[in-house]
Amino acid sequence: MQPNAAQGYSLIVEDIGVLELLIDRAGSQASKKISNIVRVWEAIRKPRVERIKEYAKWNTAMYVGAPVAPKSQIGKSVVKDLNHVKPNMHASFHSSAFVKWTLDYDAVEEAQNYLDGNKARL
Repeated sequence: MQPNAAQGYSLIVEDIGVLELLIDRAGSQASKKISNIVRVWEAIRKPRVERIKEYAKWNTAMYVGAPVAPKSQIGKSVVKDLNHVKPNMHASFHSSAFVKWTLDYDAVEEAQNYLDGNKARL
């Protein structure tokens, strides 16, 4: 991953929180369920990490002067408050919805939702 998203450490912290949740859910059998824990952990984490990886690549292109957005969109929006913005992983990288998703994300809550919604077994 390129370092231009400023999310590397945050992703590590999120990974630790999600792994802790999964190991805790597996209980006393966690050591026997490592392959299941890793499979579920990857299913939960990979979409976010891949999207942040794309964002880092986009940011790198922006820093080296490559075109990243139509000129009509550059400098058009100034976000002052993200309180009422709905986070969106799939929004364009320069949007407030993407910034909100990137910066205001609870990985453990998302992992709990994934486990509950998919009835994933560990």
